[in-house]
Amino acid sequence: MAREHNILLVDDERRVLNALSRMLLEEDYRILKALNGYDALEAIKNNRVDLIISDQRMPGMSGLAFLKKAAEVDPWTVKIMLTGYLDINEAMETINEAGIYKFIRKPWDEDELKSTIRNGLEWRRMRRDLLSL
Repeated sequence: MAREHNILLVDDERRVLNALSRMLLEEDYRILKALNGYDALEAIKNNRVDLIISDQRMPGMSGLAFLKKAAEVDPWTVKIMLTGYLDINEAMETINEAGIYKFIRKPWDEDELKSTIRNGLEWRRMRRDLLSL
């Protein structure tokens, strides 16, 4: 059976990617993973990605830089940022320039994150439906 939504997980810590994958195992999502922003950009260029969950602090390319580039590739993709550290200036820049749907603090609450994903995907669908009228 084909999965309805593609979700890209981006974090430089493999254990975080694995924890997120396990959390979403029972959901009807196709999970893509990347350990850095460069690999994540390749993933969104080669796959339809409906929702991205990205870490903020990563070596090489920050989550902010990656999500800005992701918005250029596909503005419809819902972007959620996970962060253990939040600077208000970075948060505002990310919201304004990358169009973040929501910030979620690490360690995340599983129910909150699952609900955010469902709501984000519904928000994406509604935006696309409105523009196709």
